[in-house]
Amino acid sequence: KHRYNSSRYMEKIKKHYTEGYSENIRFKRDNMHKPEFILTFETIRKYLKRDMKILELGAGTGAYSIQLAKEGYDVTALELVEHNMSMLKLKIKPKMKIKTILGNATDLKMINGKFDMVLCLGPMYHLKNKDRLKCLKESIRVCKKNGILIFAFISNYLPIADNFKKNIKELMRNENNYTSNFHRKDDVFTLVTVDEIEELFGKVKLKKLDLLSPDGISRLLKDEINKFNKKQFAFWLDYLRKTANDPSLIGYGEHLLYIAKK
Repeated sequence: KHRYNSSRYMEKIKKHYTEGYSENIRFKRDNMHKPEFILTFETIRKYLKRDMKILELGAGTGAYSIQLAKEGYDVTALELVEHNMSMLKLKIKPKMKIKTILGNATDLKMINGKFDMVLCLGPMYHLKNKDRLKCLKESIRVCKKNGILIFAFISNYLPIADNFKKNIKELMRNENNYTSNFHRKDDVFTLVTVDEIEELFGKVKLKKLDLLSPDGISRLLKDEINKFNKKQFAFWLDYLRKTANDPSLIGYGEHLLYIAKK
């Protein structure tokens, strides 16, 4: 069994985004990918107030930070991967109030001041073990009293269900890649159950406001959704909105949002 090495693992994450995966086009790639951004931003908007100072941890190439800065918010965007940060910086316009920091979400000592809202919409996709709790505690520390914190996770069950659909033979051939409860082994992504999310937040003092899935089972219906015209896609988005925080469905969403108040 490999012992978890935090710094080596962080290098693996950087390599994933620098050499293999284009974060810049993720939300625009096709209909299947769009709901995550659309419904996550709608969720953020519910808690926005004028003159808020916002910190985004793991800002990627700036999808959320740039949109918030466009709308006049004072944004600080922290990102681990230099490649992603360089693309984010290209999108900054002169009048935007946006500060960029290259850094790790598990250690925010370089962050000055406190924020009305802390968004952590990427780091928990990757962080493991104690690093996940470190990130959570650091997010709370830099958040003002009564501030809003929003965390995104990847659900454990949707990806395995998608693999059942795509290629059952391949999945069974590689069943040793999974633990007995279908967690992926040795992956750059960390997949969690709803119970694991609740257990994590049980270790800190925050008031839970909501838990929802912004994209539900979109990945399972990818082929169908990618053929939708605008009207059909709008109908699908409405279904996702209305079922986003149904307790009987949340765990099968691909992405999960936990919203809390300090």
